[in-house]
Amino acid sequence: MNGPFADVCDTQLHRAVRAYSRARLLKVARLAKHRMQRWPASGIFGGDEHERLWHEYRYEVENGPTPMLESAWEKTIHDFVGGALLALTPDEAILCSIGASWDMDDDEADLANEPAIFGGALKNVVSAILHEMADRENFGGGAAGL
Repeated sequence: MNGPFADVCDTQLHRAVRAYSRARLLKVARLAKHRMQRWPASGIFGGDEHERLWHEYRYEVENGPTPMLESAWEKTIHDFVGGALLALTPDEAILCSIGASWDMDDDEADLANEPAIFGGALKNVVSAILHEMADRENFGGGAAGL
């Protein structure tokens, strides 16, 4: 398709894929959060004030990052996010990967050479959404909009 109509279609397609990707990955983040809310706390912070892993994560988001725990948290979050991403159908994963690739910065551009489904990029996007959810809850915003 050529001409001005092609530009309009490309713009509409771009917007549609990004909107779909954001909405679908938000649902994936909610699923990961739901699972973390049901997972027992690790006890890493001691005491009994954190009943579930989600409570510990919220504490870490509000008070951290704790340098000694940063890589452990990243792995834990990516494990929960990876499990939640399995809820995507292959077609959904491809569309979400395309949407995520448009949001990548230059340092992540090398992911474009990977297969059609950018697992690392999707994990990063969903992990960022989870972080935002925890941050909003910590500061009294609840989960409004997320």
